[in-house]
Order: sequence, then structure tokens, then C-alpha cells
Amino acid sequence: MNTHDELSRSSNQTSHRRWLHYLLIILLTIGITFRWANLETKVYWHDEVYTTLRSAGYMSDPSTQSVFSNQLVTPKDLQQYQTIRSGSNLQDTLTSLAIEDPQHPPLYFLLNRVWMMLFGSSLTALRSLAVLISLASLPAIYFLACELFGDNLTAWFAMVLLALSPLDILFAQVSRQNSLWTLTVILSSLCLIKALQADTTRKRYFCWGFYTLSCIAGFYTHLYFFLTYLAQFIFMLWLMVKDRSNIRSFFLFMLASGITFLVFLPWAIVVATNYSRALSVTIWSSGYYSLTTFKLWFLNLTALFVDLDLGFDNPFTYVSGQS
Repeated sequence: MNTHDELSRSSNQTSHRRWLHYLLIILLTIGITFRWANLETKVYWHDEVYTTLRSAGYMSDPSTQSVFSNQLVTPKDLQQYQTIRSGSNLQDTLTSLAIEDPQHPPLYFLLNRVWMMLFGSSLTALRSLAVLISLASLPAIYFLACELFGDNLTAWFAMVLLALSPLDILFAQVSRQNSLWTLTVILSSLCLIKALQADTTRKRYFCWGFYTLSCIAGFYTHLYFFLTYLAQFIFMLWLMVKDRSNIRSFFLFMLASGITFLVFLPWAIVVATNYSRALSVTIWSSGYYSLTTFKLWFLNLTALFVDLDLGFDNPFTYVSGQS
């Protein structure tokens, strides 16, 4: 093969790689557009109602009995609860969660309350917070993939896959803490890798500090963040067993864990104290399984792709899988 052929092949590879980047940029743009599309027209569903109620500082007292009475509630009835409760503050948001929904840590609800104070409580405003958090996950997964695979193109693929994930798009358009949970999972993993790679004392403690903050944010976002932490703990334990020189990193990891659990302890006490309440409002997700349970699972799965809002009792719902 002569020099001309080698240059020609190299030029073709460069051209193909450039066009692949263009394609990935287009796909990324589509994923971002999907997150913003029709925010105000999607059904404002059950869980989002509770997000607003808790963020606004409402509790199931006589003034909100119509919402918590197992009766049909009209949109007009709910409008009055979509704004911050008069005379309430951040402490009321914490109290509402601690008493009524202790299984939900308060970070997202506090952020949502501040967001409501700044931008109002329209559907677009409420959901835009989740959209922006979801968008922040895209560069986060890019940098995580760079650290894991050391390849720019692979990182682009990871970012585009997350951008086009039907589940992530669904979470991005719902006023719930799921998008923040995704972000904290990615950031904690990224900070852990950066901490392990740090080559100076200053950089090492800086990265471990950010890892600690990301874990605190994760636990205060969703209790299931514990599964992410458990995987990271097993990974760090494996590193130490594999190579004893990693014992210092394991010690710093345990120090970060100790600080995290100490900061999370107040809410852990809230959950333990109000465990019966947490169990009563989540009992639907455990124990007895019926045809209705499996139908709900099926509807949640298919709603990622098509949702015609036919109604739960519509016979065609069983065939089409639409809610």
C-alpha cells in the first residue's frame, strides 16, 4: 500500500467520524427537544399533585380533606393547592413531608418550593425544574463515560443514549425527584472515579469532598440511592482486597460515608419515627399481587412509548396497554 492510499483511507476515516459526530449532535438535539415538548399539555397526574402539595406546605388537615378523601377531585378543586400555602415557609415543606410522606427525602421538594417562589406554579414552570435537572445529567454522563472508557466518541454515544432514553424523557417531564436522583447517581460515580485518580493531596481531598456532597444529595433525594452507594462500597472493598495500596482510598471512602450518614441521620430518624406512615402510603407496592397490579406494571411500561389516555377502565386499555 502506497502513501497515497494510506492518506486516502485516513481522510475517509476522518470524514466518516465527522459525519457520525453530526448525526450524534442531531440525535442529542432531538432528545433535548423531547424534554421540552408539550410540557403544559401532558396530564398532571397523581404523583405530581402530591409534589406540589408537599412543596407548597400543605398537609391533610381539614382544609385539604377533599384531596385525601378517596373521591373524585376536579381540576378546579386542585387549582387552589397549586400555589404556595399562604404564610408557610420551608419548614412547613419539611413538616409536611416528615408527617405525611416520610419515605420521600426533602431535597427535591425544597428545590421545587424555591422554584415555585421564583417562577410560579404553572405546569410549565413546575415541570421545567425537572427538565433542567435532566439536561444537567447529559454532560455529567458524558464526563463519566470519558473517565470510564477514555474515548470521546464513546462518551458521545453514552450521552445520546441517555438523551433518547424513553424513561429518562418521561422522568424529565414529570414534577418528581426522579431526574435529580439520576443526576446524583451519575455525579457520585464520576466524583468517586476522579477521587481515585487524584494525584495530589489537594485534588484528592477536593474530589472526595465533592463525592461526599453528591452522596448527601443522593440520599436526601431518594432512599433507593442506597443501592448506588452499596455498589460503590462493594467496588471499593474489591479494590482494597485486590491491592493493599488502595487502603488509603478505602479509608477516605469510609470517612466520606461516615460524614454522609451523619448528615442524613436526621431524616433517617424521621423515617424510623414515622415508619408506620411510610408503610401505609406505600403498601400498594408490596404484598398482595393481583391482575390490577400487573396491569399497572404493563401500563407504566407501555406509557413510555404511547399514551392515549383512554382511561384505566376502558376495555381497549387491556389490548393497547394505554393508561
